[in-house]
Order: sequence, then C-alpha cells, then structure tokens
Amino acid sequence: SIASNESRSDTIIKEVIILPKIDRYFLGNDTGWCNAIGAPLALSAANGMHCYEWNTGETGSAIIADTTGVYWVKIITPNFCVLYDTLIVSVDTIEFIETDDNFLGSDKYWCENIDTFVTLSAPEGFDGYKWSNGLTGREIELSEAGTYWVKVSNRNQCEASGDLYAFDTINISYLTTPPKPTLNRIDDSLFSNIINNYDFKWYKNNFPLSDTFNYLILQDTGTYFLEVKNSDCKSYSDTIQVATLGINNPLFSQIKLYPNPTNGKFIIEVLNFDNQMFTIQDIVGKDLKSGQLLRGINHIDISNLSNGTYFITIYNKEQTITYSLIKTE
Repeated sequence: SIASNESRSDTIIKEVIILPKIDRYFLGNDTGWCNAIGAPLALSAANGMHCYEWNTGETGSAIIADTTGVYWVKIITPNFCVLYDTLIVSVDTIEFIETDDNFLGSDKYWCENIDTFVTLSAPEGFDGYKWSNGLTGREIELSEAGTYWVKVSNRNQCEASGDLYAFDTINISYLTTPPKPTLNRIDDSLFSNIINNYDFKWYKNNFPLSDTFNYLILQDTGTYFLEVKNSDCKSYSDTIQVATLGINNPLFSQIKLYPNPTNGKFIIEVLNFDNQMFTIQDIVGKDLKSGQLLRGINHIDISNLSNGTYFITIYNKEQTITYSLIKTE
C-alpha cells in the first residue's frame, strides 16, 4: 500500500436574512381629519412585506383614506406569517365642549372628627380627565383642604393641541364640628350644656320636633336626643329615655310663668300657694336674683342680664320646680 500525507477540508456557506421587526399594531392609532381643513389621509402598512390586502381591494403598502370608516389590512411577511391590523378614520368638526361652567358643583367641606374625605366627580362621557393633583380618573377622593381644578377633554383633530376641553375649579374647606351636647333633665325639662351660636333641633323617637331652643319642655314620655348644628356640621347628643313626667308635683299646676322668652320683664303667677321663693341662676349655677313670691301676680325684671338661657327655681318646704328662661332683645 502507498501511504498518503494529503489533508482534506470542506466549507459550508449559510445566508442569514434579517427580517424587519413588525409592530403588532402597525397601522398606528385611530386617526382622522378636521372638516375645516379636509385632507385625506395616507394609511401605511409595514414596508417590505410579501404581499398586502386592504379591505378596499388595494394591494399596495399604502392607500389613501378619503372617507370615514373602518380600515383593515392583511399582510404576509417575508417568512410567510400572516398579520392583520385595523383602525378607524373619523372626521372632526370645530366645536366647543358644552357643559355647565360649574360642573364640579358648589364648594365643598368636611367636618372635623366626622368626615374623613370629600369625593369630587367630573361629568361622564369625556375622553380624558386631568386633576390639579395629577390624578386622571373621573372621580377623586380628597383628605386635605385647598383649591382643586379638573380639565376634561375630548379628542379633536381641529384643535392644535389635539383636543377640546372644559375647566372648573372648586374650593374644599375644613369646618369645626360643634361639641357633642350633653343633656340634663331638671323636672320636666331637658337642658343642653351648649347654649350659644348654634342651631338646635330636638328629636323624639327619631322624629324631629319644632323646638329650636337649647332646652325642651317635656310634653310626653319617649326617647329624646338633640342635634346641634354649626354652619353645615352637626353633632348629636346621646339619647335620653323619659319614662315618667313630674305631673304629680303640685307646683306644676299652681305656677304660671310668662312670657317666655322674655325681653327682660316677665310674670310669675302663683295660684293657690303662699310663701313661695324663687332663685334665678345662669347656666353654670351662679345665683343672680332671688326673692319671695306672693299669691297672685309677681312682676320680675331681669333687663340688666345679658341675653341667654337662665334657670329659675321656685320652691317651698315641700316642693321644687325649675324652669328654663330665655332672655332676648
């Protein structure tokens, strides 16, 4: 045999084709034009595809859209993948958003120790919402006082900014809630520890009464509570159960006090009792005036006292009765 020192080699050549990257939504976003300008649009699919098929019947990579409607295209890529995309072409007109200039409503508030937030709502049916604090929902919840605004917008090709918008501002304030009232019963009256600068409303068995003073003369048994209002904030007393009235006290039928409220001068009429005494106190229990009552008409003058609520106690050795007395102008 003959030995051979001859070596051998081989070469393989491969051709690599880099295909174009295709966006899934290769036609882009829905689009349109302004009727005041009136320019048809060119719709373009990805370049370099194997073939194109538009719903209009055209087969090029781009077409002219001169009417509104839905357009779609089917493409076959160089590696024979089939892709579809669809967009809507519309025509916008020059117009303004029609909405109430004060669409956020009146200024709002929340009450100390009661509310924790305020909800602001913009109108429905807009394409976009942008609030002064950066939020973009139709409704937002706020827990701080201040001035807030919202811009609501609709897409429109006729505007340089691409949309039409409306704008509104609202103030959110923080109000002090009245203190919780405490009720005390003295004979057949209920008294609140809160006296001035509030609105009062009494409730019996959860139904409102017509009484608007800080005291209530009881006419019937039941469950009572008091609402105290300051501006738009309210607080409520605990309920108090009145199971009996003091009608067995003889003084109830023998003493008349009028007028009440009084501008300073009033009458205590004693019918059938002698040797009655009276004491007038302020809301904290300080004695302001006292004296003896005779049978019949007794004229009392408290014109020197400030306007407000006072307690007048009429008593003898056996019985005591206390009224609330309102001094006004």
